Amino acid sequence: MNKQNATTEALNNEQDYAPENPEWGKVRLIMRDDTVGGGLNGNLNKPIIDLAKRMAYIKKQNEDITEQAKTGFILLSSFEDGAKLTLANEVLLYKSDGQYYRWTGDLPKIIVANSTPESSGGIGGGRWVLVGDSSLRSELSGSDGSARIGYKGSTVQAELDSNGLLDYYISQMAAGQTVKIACYGDSTTDGNTTTGWIRNVAGSNHNDNAPNAWPIQLQNILREMYKNKNIFVFNAGFSGQRLDNGWATNNYEKLIVNNQFYGKCDIVFIGFGINDASSNNTNVLNDTLIQTNLLIDKIKKSGALPILLTCNVVRSRLTGHGDNKLLKIERLNNLKKYIAKMRNIPIFDLDTAMKNWMQKNTDKYNYADLQPDKTHWGDLGHQYQASWLANILFNNIVKIDSNNTYESIYFLDPRSNSPIGSDAMSTTTNAKFGVNPFVLSSKFDCRNQILMDIWVWCEHVDASIIYRMLLNDANDSIIKITDILTGNIIKTTPGFLSFQFNDYSTVDAPHYIGQLKYGLNRI
Repeated sequence: MNKQNATTEALNNEQDYAPENPEWGKVRLIMRDDTVGGGLNGNLNKPIIDLAKRMAYIKKQNEDITEQAKTGFILLSSFEDGAKLTLANEVLLYKSDGQYYRWTGDLPKIIVANSTPESSGGIGGGRWVLVGDSSLRSELSGSDGSARIGYKGSTVQAELDSNGLLDYYISQMAAGQTVKIACYGDSTTDGNTTTGWIRNVAGSNHNDNAPNAWPIQLQNILREMYKNKNIFVFNAGFSGQRLDNGWATNNYEKLIVNNQFYGKCDIVFIGFGINDASSNNTNVLNDTLIQTNLLIDKIKKSGALPILLTCNVVRSRLTGHGDNKLLKIERLNNLKKYIAKMRNIPIFDLDTAMKNWMQKNTDKYNYADLQPDKTHWGDLGHQYQASWLANILFNNIVKIDSNNTYESIYFLDPRSNSPIGSDAMSTTTNAKFGVNPFVLSSKFDCRNQILMDIWVWCEHVDASIIYRMLLNDANDSIIKITDILTGNIIKTTPGFLSFQFNDYSTVDAPHYIGQLKYGLNRI
């Protein structure tokens, strides 16, 4: 056997590994009177075999270190040989079953030679725990298995606990099930300056005393959207109260969980911050960080999903007259976004939504009338806030906003020969009605019956409703657009010439219905 073959065979033969921590003694020399035998163990091959064994040992040690780096465990061998464990991440091989075991009791742990997991402490909690595929399968099948599966830098359980849980409650609302939402905040939730408002009192159903505040308005809109009267939105806003001083955390159970009208809720909005920014607390950011995390823990413990709201915009900030309070609000909002990311819970940026409304709407509202005290919105501001939140919590809404390029909603008469999609607006005749429309089409004749309710969230200032119908059709169908903010209705009946049934397939044309309002529309 040549030297190369001898080396290869030794490297591939695990039983020829040199012992752990080998003594690197003298290499035996071949003497003049030695008989030189052939084969793997012949005297001529002894030096190269010794070297090959050492190379194999080093190779195995390197593989073990690599495996340890992957698993986070330090792999030791073995129950049969005896060992001493001093670290919590050391695991010991049991050669008889080929599995590694981790000791979860007190350390250090001494294992005498010829031991087994059972004879050296037993298997179970506080004793030996199996580490390997079978152990992993057992853990994944447990009640907390989803917490052990990674997902986008987090875990499946964390995703279920936050955005996944929000999707679940949205599906429950759509299915007609009971869903309770508590709105926990300060005066901007309480409803100060809204019509009919009376200051909130612990233990009451504040919806009765704040009929135009955003929580009750959100309840009304969601019930209409989902055709579900089992949706409840509770107003748990308390004027003058804060998060940073511990008030919100300390009173959570009393004001929500133990309120006879509310009880256990499914979702809790956290809407504090305006008063925190007004306080003299020089550690407001650090204290808010601590108290927000404590409140999130309490909400989760009560079985509800916490959702953070950024502080509602105040007029002096929007008009550019900043001061220390407004700077604190900006920092508090950034802190809330950080907490939401770290805790993997939803956050709704109410501040940006309200600023966009004031800066982009086409109704030319007088901001001083909408927020006369520069802090609290009146009825219209609360209604817009409710409609904006509803647009997030409704799972079947058409959005015309900065995230898409739709400039109109385009209905097709079911008998129309018009193309579906962007080609529907490609002709010169239709060009004046916009480009890239969102097309809705029915497969059945929709005349003289209610076809559908369509909810549209619109942030495009020129978005319109267009109905492509037949020329010669005295169709008496009505397309009605309702501006949810004001309740105003645009109603139209196509007033064309007499309907001639045999002509409907020859010519059709777009018919302008009206403009969509900025915000939530019902069609």
